[in-house]
Amino acid sequence: MPKAVKVKKGAEYLPEHDSADLERMRDMLPTGKPRLRVQAAILRKKGMSIEKIGAALGENPSTIHNWLLRLAEGGLCHIYDRPGTGRPCKLADDELLMLELFICNGPQACGYARDNWTSGLLAHQIMTCFGEKYSASGLLDLVSRMGYSVRKPQPVPYNSASPEEQAEFREATRRDQMEHRKRGYKVLCFDACAKADSPAARRGIRARGGSDTVSTNHSKKSIQMLGMLGDGTLDLMFSKTYNSDDTKRMIRHVHKKYEKIYCLMDNAGSNTAADVLKYAAGSGGEVVLRYTLPHTPQLNPIEPQWAAIKGGVGGTYFGDFGSMQICITKALENGEIPVVRLQEYLTDPASPRGGTSVEVICAA
Repeated sequence: MPKAVKVKKGAEYLPEHDSADLERMRDMLPTGKPRLRVQAAILRKKGMSIEKIGAALGENPSTIHNWLLRLAEGGLCHIYDRPGTGRPCKLADDELLMLELFICNGPQACGYARDNWTSGLLAHQIMTCFGEKYSASGLLDLVSRMGYSVRKPQPVPYNSASPEEQAEFREATRRDQMEHRKRGYKVLCFDACAKADSPAARRGIRARGGSDTVSTNHSKKSIQMLGMLGDGTLDLMFSKTYNSDDTKRMIRHVHKKYEKIYCLMDNAGSNTAADVLKYAAGSGGEVVLRYTLPHTPQLNPIEPQWAAIKGGVGGTYFGDFGSMQICITKALENGEIPVVRLQEYLTDPASPRGGTSVEVICAA
């Protein structure tokens, strides 16, 4: 066994650094091994023995010796662990290039029926072509190092607006809303959402053991929530139906409340109905309706509000829609469910921001 190298102590240890420098460096580091190593260097510089340093830091003396020796030979940059090399890849460079082609072209190009790679399917392809066996976790680690990940594609209607068209719409809408805001209009976003009284399981802090359950009626009945989201305001209406009469009733209410409104909404039939357009036309310019591009619900900033409401009351059994309305209203008013701010393209950064106000117009 080779003889251990003796580590100097006192002023002879790390002579290019004094204790004050090391202490400043230690104070800048978060809790962890690098901070402990600097502390070990400080104690060694004060003349403490390796055994006493180990007892003070709760580490084995041999570990302290290795730390101090590494810092003495390599400098303070060695307070961090060296990255491990890991096992060498089973596939050669040319095989990795071929594997990347397999992933890019999809399983059907390799003779499989499905159109998405799974870990098992790709492992079978590697075994067939290269004769190397990979476990599911090992294969996922391999493709992760290659820059791939397991993700679910987002379905988009075939006739949805292109990203360029959406960007152009956002910019045009932003300019339009800023112009109307300067003229005294209240900028709003309108949408409707169905909420069923069938709670899904929600994560929470619960006692260990046993099986947690939540009551549900498994009913397919739902109630409609109609919302008008403004900058710090949310006007909400519960209704058993969602048709042009409900849309017009909602618009009439916020028109009376804010006097002049600029409203963004999607192209649902209840929003583009003749009586809705007739009401806006007869308002003398006080009601301005702007419609999003077809099949682009993400362009309406109120969409995250529905997700916040459903997530806020998920896993709660109400038994009747009246109890659900009371719960949602209370959670919005006390801030348990946040009111979503308008997205940047609909918000004038120079405009003053007030508090949050929530009003429930009427219930079904």
